[in-house]
Amino acid sequence: MRTQYLIILSGILILLTSTCATISKSSFTVNQDVVIVLARDAIPAEQHAAEELQQYVEKSTGLRLPIGETAQGGRAIFVGPGPETSRMAPDLAAEKLGSEEFILETRGGNLFILGGRPRGTLYGVYAFLEDVVGCRWYTRDVEKVPKHTKLTIPRLHRREKPDFEYREPFFTEAFDRLWASRNRVNSIHSKLDESVGDKIHMTGFVHTFNGLVPPEKYFDQHPEYFSEINGKRSIENTQLCLTNPDVLRIVIEAIFKRIEENPKSTIFSVSQNDWYGQCQCEKCRAIDEAEGSPSGTLIAFCNKVAEAVTERYPDKYIDTIAYNYTQKAPKTLRPHPNLIVRLCHMAPSCDSHALASCPKNATYVEDLRAWSAISNKVYVWHYVTNFSHYLMPFPNFNAIREDIPFYHREGVDGIFCQGNSSSGGGGEMAELRSYILAKLLWDVDTDVDATIDDFLQGVYGKSWKPIRRYFDLLHDYVRTNDIHFDLFSPPEIGHLPPEIRQKCRVPLDEALLSAENDAIKARIEKVRMWLDYADIYFQRRQLELTGEDILDQILVDRFIRVAKANGLTNISEANPIEPFYQSLQMRGPYITNWWIIGPFPKEKDTLSDGAFGQRQPVSFDGTYKGLNDQPVRWTQVTGPTAHLDFTQLIEPHDIVGAAYALTFLDSDRDRDVSIAVGSNDGMRVWVNGEQVYEDAGPHKAIPDQDIVPIHLHAGRNALLCRVHQLGAGWGLYVRLLTQEKSVKASVETAP
Repeated sequence: MRTQYLIILSGILILLTSTCATISKSSFTVNQDVVIVLARDAIPAEQHAAEELQQYVEKSTGLRLPIGETAQGGRAIFVGPGPETSRMAPDLAAEKLGSEEFILETRGGNLFILGGRPRGTLYGVYAFLEDVVGCRWYTRDVEKVPKHTKLTIPRLHRREKPDFEYREPFFTEAFDRLWASRNRVNSIHSKLDESVGDKIHMTGFVHTFNGLVPPEKYFDQHPEYFSEINGKRSIENTQLCLTNPDVLRIVIEAIFKRIEENPKSTIFSVSQNDWYGQCQCEKCRAIDEAEGSPSGTLIAFCNKVAEAVTERYPDKYIDTIAYNYTQKAPKTLRPHPNLIVRLCHMAPSCDSHALASCPKNATYVEDLRAWSAISNKVYVWHYVTNFSHYLMPFPNFNAIREDIPFYHREGVDGIFCQGNSSSGGGGEMAELRSYILAKLLWDVDTDVDATIDDFLQGVYGKSWKPIRRYFDLLHDYVRTNDIHFDLFSPPEIGHLPPEIRQKCRVPLDEALLSAENDAIKARIEKVRMWLDYADIYFQRRQLELTGEDILDQILVDRFIRVAKANGLTNISEANPIEPFYQSLQMRGPYITNWWIIGPFPKEKDTLSDGAFGQRQPVSFDGTYKGLNDQPVRWTQVTGPTAHLDFTQLIEPHDIVGAAYALTFLDSDRDRDVSIAVGSNDGMRVWVNGEQVYEDAGPHKAIPDQDIVPIHLHAGRNALLCRVHQLGAGWGLYVRLLTQEKSVKASVETAP
């Protein structure tokens, strides 16, 4: 571990302090006679390292140091391994260093920056530029390069490597090639290439069962390859039957093919699909029951894949996820040494408090320790944003600063920190989160408060202190009031009450007034945009709950202007921002009066064939054959909120199935209008028998996920919604986007 290593180093440094003459000669001042020495056969990352060193020393001092193959008898900065480095410092052997490990050493009036390949030397240069020159690369667009009239290189005797072998802040802002390399992350999804030392390559990444054994290819002839649930095999939302020998053969063959097609990849995913539905056949059930968890069949299967791969490709790893139903570790099985277990930080959990201290995280911590105890490599999938509200203030930095060191203490080898990865980025505090995560993933002992202050000063200039007060207001309120939230918590969870939002306006207004230039003002407006989003949310929520429309159009117009200026594309994981813009500009009531019926089998549209209001008018007094052939009948529901929550209205609700909601729209004439819809999970919508919308899901329901244009005839129009249930939440929102009183929703059975 790095901490242990530094203890050893500190002892070395103590010994060095006794030789004053050596110390005085080891430091030197950079001048025009200093040469950057680079070997002729340097790899691209080492060439880039020398060029970065040259560029930033020149930006800082005005001196452009030449890059050459020898020192020519003068002082030199030796970058990377090579003949000259070996001649001048034969004991500094690059081959003994890890791929991301480096040495910074002053000796004989020279500086040696030497690292393992491919990234070690480059990381060593960045460490020197950060710690000696004072450079920072805060965002893709904002850097700091202090001016030095005299740059003195102090005595250096430093050997360093990252605390985690895999480091991924999964934010759009962190994908940038130069930002990622300069901040020493090796993200799978970043734009890193060989010129900057490349990155970790992985094929498949996650949720790969359907890709490895496609249901559309195999199900018709071999339904036994897929999950048996309640005695039946299904093609929809299925997993694999992990005890079927043919499935094992197909997966191994598919992985071999992927290895051959992706030689740069070292990790290949064999992981469950992103839903439940594990196989319950006799063989699978026996293993899972014996192991006390459905992870039993998963690990038994992946072990066999890893064993086959290792025999042919010993340097390749299989990666699987402990996620949802497989989160709990098996009792007796042990993952193969070449099997990476990626544990996902799932609910029940708390993202506002540290893992180690919050009781809500106890089960997850127990699972983490169980996996760490039995696995050769453990990666963690850690969530650091709100997936239902990317733009909502999400004060979780107090948890982040403790969680990353906690993972290191528990033996975790790599961390994937999932944030907003939509193409437009713009998630709340995404740039600051990316920066702090990059620093902690490299060094868990990073001073987080000092690093935050440094970042804010660099990005917001003289306005940094008000931005810090805004930041502290949010975090202090959560801490003081012991508020718990997770990755899907709604804003109503309690961390954004009106009084806090109002208090937060004060420092943001102050920051805008003190902004030094238009660029900084734009950055501050982006911070205010996140608070604007929260205010807009609560104003819209008032409409949902009471029917009172208090939406502030000035606030809306400002939000849209700033969001568009920043190129935002999504407001949540599943929802693009354009329909949200549209819904903000369109007023109209939520439909709260419905006829509902269910549950039905998920696979069949029992009621839509014939289309209510047309060929087969609905009989509200009759019964229908529902799920498992149970009789179901229509029930009338009126409010009290815009959210039609089937989990409160239909039993059983924790199923795979579907329910219908029906209302009637009365119009005084033929007209085109729109409805705004949101559902959990997928939904189909018909108007007068014609399907007008389909969304497969799965996702949580939020208002106005999509805008759907519809045509109304004069008189009575039937609006029918079919909502799929895949587990957990189940419901819908529908808003009629018109304020014309001549169009209204009704549950009257006759016009």
